[in-house]
Amino acid sequence: MTVFLTLYLLVLPFLQYLQIHVPSKAWTLVPTALLLAAAVCAVGQRDPDDGLLSERRSPAFGLTAVVLAFVGLAAIETFNPGLPSVTLGLRGARLVAEPVLLYFIGAEVARHGDTRRRVVNIILWTGVVVVAYALKQGVSGFDVKERSFYRHTFTISAQEFRVFSTMAGASVLGHFLALVAFLAMARIAYGGRRLPGILLTVACTYGILLTGQRGAMLATFAGALLFTGLALLRPETRGVGRALAAGVVAILVLFVVLVVTTPVQDRRQAGHGGGATDALQAARVKIALLKSGGHETSLQLRVDRLEQLRDAIEQAPAGVGTGLNLLIQPGRSQQTTLLGTSGFGDPTYHPKVAAIPGELYYYTLGSELGVLGLALWLAIALIGLVFACRVALRSTDSGASLVALAAAAMIVVILVDSFAVDAMSSAEVAAYFWLLLGMVARWHVQLLPRRTRDAATRVTRSPPPPAMTKTARGDSTSMSAPPSR
Repeated sequence: MTVFLTLYLLVLPFLQYLQIHVPSKAWTLVPTALLLAAAVCAVGQRDPDDGLLSERRSPAFGLTAVVLAFVGLAAIETFNPGLPSVTLGLRGARLVAEPVLLYFIGAEVARHGDTRRRVVNIILWTGVVVVAYALKQGVSGFDVKERSFYRHTFTISAQEFRVFSTMAGASVLGHFLALVAFLAMARIAYGGRRLPGILLTVACTYGILLTGQRGAMLATFAGALLFTGLALLRPETRGVGRALAAGVVAILVLFVVLVVTTPVQDRRQAGHGGGATDALQAARVKIALLKSGGHETSLQLRVDRLEQLRDAIEQAPAGVGTGLNLLIQPGRSQQTTLLGTSGFGDPTYHPKVAAIPGELYYYTLGSELGVLGLALWLAIALIGLVFACRVALRSTDSGASLVALAAAAMIVVILVDSFAVDAMSSAEVAAYFWLLLGMVARWHVQLLPRRTRDAATRVTRSPPPPAMTKTARGDSTSMSAPPSR
């Protein structure tokens, strides 16, 4: 399992780069094949030396039930007669199967310290490459092949000097850099080398700024606040938590300075002599629009999207309203819809709800999976957030607490930024979400037996016989036989 999972994590951040520079439809099948191979190996993996408390390999039952219900609902909707073709449903099955595989693979990774450390190292080292390319792209812009690719798929990206690095979009890059930054800070909090971690965190923070995605910036800031709070609550990380709090304040001050010192101007004129000549200047133009308050166009647009979500739920409460990009830009629909795209844009197909760009993940869920799908996903994210916080604060395994600390912050990032973009429809975001979710769900199980044993002790009123007292002090799970009568 470890080999295939390693290859999967190595390929995933560079999939879009490979598709642009070495065009081939086969690239999309590579991570799926590696993931299936890792899942098969995980099913056959056994550890005969594990103790009784390690025999339960599955993640938390309650969260698993909700995940399976969500995936099952999505699988059913892929064959909904309201969809334009069965091909659409079959294509969407991949986006339904991969999350559940990653969830259970994450639970298996959580059981093995070496594999967990390898996963963290891979994310950090691939993060170094991705942020380095982002910094390069911020200075020199897109190369020839990237410029040609985005001219046909996303023209405004070149005009606004957006930085995508190797990712499928600026928001996707922002999410990945946030994950790398949180893992680097968590390592510092648990005794890792400070200078490399600080440098990587600063580079990722600057890379998020270069994306110009205000939603990603604000979501990362919200995640950083939770991260700092959890670090301050745990005694062994409290000192680093204070330093992180100072760093968060410094970043906030710098952000405010950029907003105040940059004049408000039309963001879409940034590449046409409107005051921006590179990615940093373009990012400043975008964040300066925050001074417009509630009149800012993007904010008004997101408010409108929430109203459209309400309308979509009223018109198609059972799902498959499918009103994302279908009639606006059918070509882009191939990357922004949850259930697939075959047949979209055909004159004979009429979606139940209005066709809009994929700018709100909650609209995606409400439109395509209905009220139940939206509720199930919110339940998954919120339960995962609670589990991650508990593991970060209570786990005696520093490695588990380290990853849970970063996972809690990332779940907040996704929950917040999903109000601005169609976040989870991208594999580069969803994959890490489901993988981390499975890990914290498995570690949360390890916190439960202690409570169970304590409850059993309170129920048992009669004191144990002298023969059992010594073993009970040394091993609360002793299976000593009761004394004969």
